[in-house]
Amino acid sequence: MIRHVIDGHTQPLPAILEIPSKDHPYDASKDSILRRARVKYPLIVIFSRYLNQRPASVA
Repeated sequence: MIRHVIDGHTQPLPAILEIPSKDHPYDASKDSILRRARVKYPLIVIFSRYLNQRPASVA
């Protein structure tokens, strides 16, 4: 809903928390902020892989 606004923003961002649900699980491939952050912070890549590999019962 607001992703296009966030994607167009080039200044520093405040923290935005996207809480996945069982109906709409987190998809790191659609997270433009995560893609930008991966360049600066390689540890985020490890964390995003962890999020995508968790069993559904943990979410």
